[in-house]
Formats: sequence, C-alpha cells, structure tokens
Amino acid sequence: MTDLPTGLAIERGNQTARELELPRPSRLAVSGLIVAFLAWVVLVALSEPIGRAWGSGLDARSYWVPRLEDPYANANWTTVAAYVYSPAFLQVVAPITSLAWHPFFAIWTAILIAAVRFLTGPRLFLFGIGFSVLELIGGNISLLLAGAIVIGFRYPAAWAFVLLTKITPGIGL
Repeated sequence: MTDLPTGLAIERGNQTARELELPRPSRLAVSGLIVAFLAWVVLVALSEPIGRAWGSGLDARSYWVPRLEDPYANANWTTVAAYVYSPAFLQVVAPITSLAWHPFFAIWTAILIAAVRFLTGPRLFLFGIGFSVLELIGGNISLLLAGAIVIGFRYPAAWAFVLLTKITPGIGL
C-alpha cells in the first residue's frame, strides 16, 4: 500500500480528511434558501388566480388548463388561461398538468425557484428571489427562458426550449 511509517500515514490521512471538509455556506446563501422556501409556501397557499383579490399563478394557469386534444380551445387573448404557445411545450408540461391545481402550482413554482437559483448562484439567490418575485407570483415562464438562454451560450441545443415556447427570442438565431 504505502512505504510510509505508520505515524506519517495517519498524519497524511488526517490532512486528506481536512482537505475534504465541505465549506460552510454563507449566511447570505442560507438566508436565500429560507426566503425562497417561505416564498414558495406563501405562493402555493395563495395560488388561486381566479376569484381572489390577490391570487398567484395566473400565467401558470394557462399552462395547466389546456389539454393535448385541443390546446387552443381558449386561445383568445382576452380570456383567462389562454394558451398561446406551441403544442410541443404542452407535451413537455403534460406530466404535471394531470395533477390538481395546487400540486401543479407547487411543482411549477419550485421549478421557477430552481431557475432563479441557477441564474443567480448561492450568494445572490436572496436578491434573485427579491427581483423575480413578480415572475414567481404569476408563474410566468420567463425565468425558464432566461435559464435556457444562459445554457444556450454553452450548449446551443438549449435554444430549442426557447423556440418551443416563445418564438420572438429565437428570431435572431
């Protein structure tokens, strides 16, 4: 195994163990996680876009209501929950649209918060939640589009997600 004397092997083992210690997260990173969790709980608890004075998830409702059989049944811009995206995007979200509204919105909001975390990193996560709170309240897809654009700088295939949802950001491709 090793030609070192026993005392040196133990010391060497301790140095390796010290090197493997994980760094402690900063207070800002922990605060960001706490605020994100509290925001998630509040948003899911108040998520009824229709019939309440302050309801969240109005945009998310437009991804939950349409069905694959006829996605454009309520596609009028003036109706609530009008689906105006590609049918391919509806196929992507179909596994979670079969859930009831609150579980769907809980998963959707968790995905959006994960996108904020990806875009900001651990140190700026708290500020990212603050800046994106209106997008989170509405359940808008813009945070996922931003994440796909960032990934698209390294992996161009990620732009396919942008093109499946909103065509305008992909016009310059």
